[in-house]
Amino acid sequence: MIRNNNEIQQIKRSLHFRNTSFIWNLYHFNSTKNVGKCSSAAQTYYENCKNSGKSPNIEDYEQFYFTNIITQEDFRENSKKFCKKLKESGILITYEQAYLYQWIRVIYDSFNGIIKNEYEIIKKLQNNENYIEHTDENTDRRYSIDALSLNNYGFFIGIQIKPLSFLNGLKAGKADIVTDFVTAVNNQNNWLKQDGNKNVIWVFYKEGKDLEIYDLDEMKGNYYDCTN
Repeated sequence: MIRNNNEIQQIKRSLHFRNTSFIWNLYHFNSTKNVGKCSSAAQTYYENCKNSGKSPNIEDYEQFYFTNIITQEDFRENSKKFCKKLKESGILITYEQAYLYQWIRVIYDSFNGIIKNEYEIIKKLQNNENYIEHTDENTDRRYSIDALSLNNYGFFIGIQIKPLSFLNGLKAGKADIVTDFVTAVNNQNNWLKQDGNKNVIWVFYKEGKDLEIYDLDEMKGNYYDCTN
């Protein structure tokens, strides 16, 4: 199952993979009930590696996930249901493809998004004036906020971390990315409404390049002004 990074990135860019996103999200195949708490799993694994001095690797994380989060048999069952719904919607797909697409979204993206990228980015953003930590699973899912910063003035800043390819896809108007963006912004607006002492920034990364940072108004105004 473990494939090299270039091959996985090619799959993620493919139209076939992107066309499965709507069904994946519509029927909540990524819910905690179906795949467990992915963000919490990756965070726990990362902390275990730090405490033990072991270098994180995706093969080890996959074993950790199937041992501590859900069984591989339950993972397969969710893949079968995902495959069935895709076929019912008119998408030609095999069970093996559905399993791989689920594996990419649940295991690969959790490992790379949280362990390889988000933690390193949070470290890069930290300075003497700001305290930054990962949000819990509930906050991440409910409000689309990956990290939370509290500065010396008591101002909370929610941080959404995405690859630069997400921003480029948004500018290009890719339907699945626009849908994800609108959902995230609506979630973030709900968080902002709780009180006025908050802001949200979006941080985009690409290996070997400086981070690109935008606040929420810039994201809505400069790219897709399709949220309220």
